[in-house]
Amino acid sequence: MRRDLEERKPHGSEGFAFQAYNTAVVQSRTNFVASHWHDEIEIIQMLYGQADLVVEGKLYQMKAGELWFCNPREIHQISNEIEQGGYQSMVFSLDVLGNILEDSDSAAYLSSIREKWNFPRRISTKEEDWGNYSKLVSRICDLYVRKPIAWKMEIRAALTLLIVELLRNQRFVLKEENVWRERSQMSEHLRTLLHYIVEHYGERITLEEAAGIVHLSPRYFCTFFHDNFHMSFVSYLNRYRIEQACTLLNMGEYTVTEVAMRVGFDNISYFIRKFREMQGCTPTEYRKRNEKLSGKRKTNEP
Repeated sequence: MRRDLEERKPHGSEGFAFQAYNTAVVQSRTNFVASHWHDEIEIIQMLYGQADLVVEGKLYQMKAGELWFCNPREIHQISNEIEQGGYQSMVFSLDVLGNILEDSDSAAYLSSIREKWNFPRRISTKEEDWGNYSKLVSRICDLYVRKPIAWKMEIRAALTLLIVELLRNQRFVLKEENVWRERSQMSEHLRTLLHYIVEHYGERITLEEAAGIVHLSPRYFCTFFHDNFHMSFVSYLNRYRIEQACTLLNMGEYTVTEVAMRVGFDNISYFIRKFREMQGCTPTEYRKRNEKLSGKRKTNEP
């Protein structure tokens, strides 16, 4: 699952800002959704196993059945071994509800959600009202995949019901203005750094260079980076580069050596070793496996 660092375009289509994802379709050993942010809400439902979620510098472990929420503009990333955990997620704007909630009372609630409240971070399977939320999220994701008649209308209705359930059970959390402002200032430094990685990952990036982006000494930068992303800078950069390499390998336009050079590895042996560590196979084996899977999918198409 690869998405832009800052997802500027609304998810889904014009007039229907909603999109769902499922790691079951990822043909990799690992799943790494690099740190990113967007203006929409994201709800993650762990289907089985576990995965690591980092939101605004805090590390959480998502467990089977749990629901997790990322609020607009929060920097977040997800990582896990595919065989150890799978999840589905949906990203949407409150605007997707359209004119369903045009009455004054509904408009007031939506205004509070946008300006004063955050969605809860987690709803665990042990909580009394978990079942209602879980069924609604599962239903919404299923509708997105199957797309039956009037599926958009039904998704809007189910999202509305989900928000109503959260309101009735007092699940929304009041934003702490001081904490938000302090974190927002920190996030700007992080966004600047992440943008730099996205723009220059195909080039040589030294620790000193990265530290200079956020005006820190290399020594303090290592602590700063680990505190916010819960892995070393080199580890993050390698994981990001390998994810980009997977995309290029699937395109089939470049040799393995060309892919390595394009994503920032100037040593082909080191690239292959890191690729094997993260994907469980060599780049060539990865390409062949995905070509075979793509061929099967095409054969099964009507």
